[in-house]
Amino acid sequence: LPGKTGRPFFHPGGRPGDVCAPLPAGRPPGGAAGVPQRKPESDPENDMETIKKFIAKYYEQLAYLFFGGLATLLNLIVFAVFQLAFGTDFATGIGNIIDNIICILFAYWTNRTFVFRSQNHGGEAVKEFGKFVAFRLLTLVMDQVIIMLGVQLVGPAIGFAVDAGGGSDLWAMGVKLFSQVVVILSNYVFSKLFTFKKQQ
Repeated sequence: LPGKTGRPFFHPGGRPGDVCAPLPAGRPPGGAAGVPQRKPESDPENDMETIKKFIAKYYEQLAYLFFGGLATLLNLIVFAVFQLAFGTDFATGIGNIIDNIICILFAYWTNRTFVFRSQNHGGEAVKEFGKFVAFRLLTLVMDQVIIMLGVQLVGPAIGFAVDAGGGSDLWAMGVKLFSQVVVILSNYVFSKLFTFKKQQ
């Protein structure tokens, strides 16, 4: 029904004959005077401050993920080089041990210097290095066991993994990648709780 202004009533959900006030002339629904509401613009300075606070709060975890990723990349590159140069058997055997030794030394330097920022010197630093190497040797054994089980035990039971067209090499790299995920998580726990444990 038209109102006094000649404009129809708007009554969502109403029934015929219900009385309701007409909309004021020149003011459509949906906002003040029909002006669309603008979202407040983000402040770049506040955004940067939020990012800085996040990095400061989780620096250790972020740094470990970054340098752990570099160590993993180095591990995979050395593994791939050995695989191409000497074959999969060498890369999953003695080559994997050499690969891990290289990465242990790289990981100790980055963990001590950038991640946990250890201040130990002299005898304490020697003990720290000893504990680091001991736990890394433990995860080296873990890595070797996963490689052997995945490539030599599980691999032959999977048709794709014994494919002479390159499937076996791809399977070995996949097993190596899975092993590295397990190793990274284990190394962080050992480093955090034992090797670089901060004195209270």
